[in-house]
Amino acid sequence: YEVLASIKSDYIFLMATDEDLAQLESNAIWNSLPAVKERKVVKLGASPYFNQGYSSVGRELLVNEIGEMLNGTK
Repeated sequence: YEVLASIKSDYIFLMATDEDLAQLESNAIWNSLPAVKERKVVKLGASPYFNQGYSSVGRELLVNEIGEMLNGTK
């Protein structure tokens, strides 16, 4: 997790399973990141994308979901 400290971004887009997300959220380094402190993390559940992630439909679903989250419509 030490490499997390090098993340210097305004937003973080995260795709993870519930178990991985819980482990990450309990990590002190993760919680010290400015984007995390400012609640600028877009969390996407991994399950809907496992089977479609590399298809054009899967990519469109992912982009649409990110847009909805950033616009506050989801």
